Amino acid sequence: MAIFLVSTAFMPTASAYVSREDSGSDSDSMYLGASPMTLNSYFHGIRTDYVTHQVFVGDGTTQATWYSSSPYYANRVTLNSQVSFSGVTISLSLPSGAGFSSSGSTATYTGIWNNVHGAVTHTYQNLQADGLGIFDEDQSDSATFRFGSTDYTVNTHIDLDA
Repeated sequence: MAIFLVSTAFMPTASAYVSREDSGSDSDSMYLGASPMTLNSYFHGIRTDYVTHQVFVGDGTTQATWYSSSPYYANRVTLNSQVSFSGVTISLSLPSGAGFSSSGSTATYTGIWNNVHGAVTHTYQNLQADGLGIFDEDQSDSATFRFGSTDYTVNTHIDLDA
């Protein structure tokens, strides 16, 4: 009869062994007459590899601006953000107060402002994705400016390699 002893001294633990950080920005503009409708986006995150899974924690800012004297106001500005992840068995933890909803591995935000002259901004911190493997992190934003019954949309996209 053989007796085997198993030592846990060399067993892997759940502590992190690799973290990668990345950030990116993008902007887009469209002109109405001589005045720009502008969208600026920023996305940052850290992906940490553990023995059994990966965790991504990110933050970002999206800002749409309209400054003009004619027309002075954009009747409405709609700001949309989607933060999406590709990988294996992704679950999301949404930051409270940031206005996100989630479906699968995508967090979505929509904000609407009326009579805009200046900047409207959406900022978030601590958006977390957990998964057996996280392969890609993306933030896609759009701002739709309405003047009367006409809409103008500008878009940005940031693909991180964290």
